[in-house]
Amino acid sequence: MDHKKILFIYHHHISFYGAYKSSVSLFSNLDDYVIDIVVPKRLMRTHEVVKRKKFFDLQDEDKLKKDFRGKIRKIIHISMFRDWWCNTVSNHITKRKSVYDSITKFLSLVDLAWLKFYVFCNDYDIIHLSSTVLHIYAKLGPNIPVSMHVREEIVRSPSRKFVNSFNLLRGAVFIDYSTLGFSPPSTGVKKSVILNPFDMRNVETAKPPSLPYNAKTCITISFIGRLDAIKGYDFIINSVIKSSNKNLRLLLVGLASADAMTFIKRRSREDGRIIYFGETKEINKVYNASDYVIRGEEHLALGRTVYESVFSGIPIIVPDKGEDFSKHFLKFEEFKDIVLRYEARDEESLTSLFNGLSKIKSRKKHPRSNISEHVSSMKKFWGNL
Repeated sequence: MDHKKILFIYHHHISFYGAYKSSVSLFSNLDDYVIDIVVPKRLMRTHEVVKRKKFFDLQDEDKLKKDFRGKIRKIIHISMFRDWWCNTVSNHITKRKSVYDSITKFLSLVDLAWLKFYVFCNDYDIIHLSSTVLHIYAKLGPNIPVSMHVREEIVRSPSRKFVNSFNLLRGAVFIDYSTLGFSPPSTGVKKSVILNPFDMRNVETAKPPSLPYNAKTCITISFIGRLDAIKGYDFIINSVIKSSNKNLRLLLVGLASADAMTFIKRRSREDGRIIYFGETKEINKVYNASDYVIRGEEHLALGRTVYESVFSGIPIIVPDKGEDFSKHFLKFEEFKDIVLRYEARDEESLTSLFNGLSKIKSRKKHPRSNISEHVSSMKKFWGNL
């Protein structure tokens, strides 16, 4: 049987979480596809060249191939000169913004032209973009179907350039109904909502991490992800400190900015229930040790941690602004008994919830996976383009 050939264009460097993790789960399980992957490349900064004796940052290709379980046939690099311009030259110029934008646009078109030539020389069945930020590559067709994964909410008034690119797509995959609701109207783009892939079957067998408290008696609430102000880490910390539940422990897992670290250190000195764990590759260990996982945005935000939690059988604590969860939360009926709500950014509401929490004696649902369902849905989606 002839394998279909897919060109997957990825927009970012290797990561522990998010889009990279979802992409690895999908493409490493496409057994009947030949996969070429396009990833960013950059010119190394002067001090990096001196240190590493390299002019180009080609990412860790061995890591990419290992993560994709050897399914990658070729790795193609783009964005070298555009990245150099955006990150080095632009830091030292004081020219008009229009000049900077014009040169950036020109270098983007150079990338596009080079990749168009490469696509012309290869017989791909499908081109898939990992994010809306790659919309310019919708122009790689028109003879080859181009699809896009929409993982973020599109702004209510997208630019004309984005709308024009979006309308060139053959199809768009949305990770939930919230992202679908922000998509621009179009007649020729086939739209489908497909939940991200999650495989949490190894959570129960993962060795719990070493923690500075007795995890068997304390109630571990994990905040997982980058500690940015928009995610409400400070609001959650303040609510824990106000709580009278002395068995609580807030485990902060993720990369923290300088401002976040200053705040966390100060508050953890005031209250020993606040623990900064840092970033980790072994996230299943964190889920194994967690009794609850929490989100702190100003509205319902259905990121990876929400679904990773419920697929692990761990109750998720989420903000509520009166949304109809069944219209946004995929598989909500299946998991609704382990979804706990509080009034968004209301410390009194969250503190009250914290006060009533007790130690989880056992998982309500065993960890599970939707990998095969996700892969099957994506193949069906591509087959209909």
